[in-house]
Amino acid sequence: MQEVAAVGLGEESALKRGFRTITALSSVPAELQARRIAKVIAEEATGRVIGVQLVGPGSVEAIHTATLALHAGVTLDELAHPAWLDGTMCGALATAAAATGRGPLSESTVPIVGGED
Repeated sequence: MQEVAAVGLGEESALKRGFRTITALSSVPAELQARRIAKVIAEEATGRVIGVQLVGPGSVEAIHTATLALHAGVTLDELAHPAWLDGTMCGALATAAAATGRGPLSESTVPIVGGED
């Protein structure tokens, strides 16, 4: 059974409540490992994260990171900044935040590749 987890507003709910949103998706290709998808919804004006949806292995654990981000008022820039393990659900979450072009992932954060000896 596929793991699925969500916190905060979905894209449709955010739009109905009057938010102008930025939505970004990130996925790990199935050829590399089990497929993981992260969707981050944020306020357009501030970049503040208002919703996260995760699908794939690690979702039920990574959603806690997203929940903390949401309650702390974290922005896409802040979410994309830490060095998350590449190939993990938290890594996919950070990549989705960085995909908006508002996060510094490509400039100052190098993903750490896990599982290498």
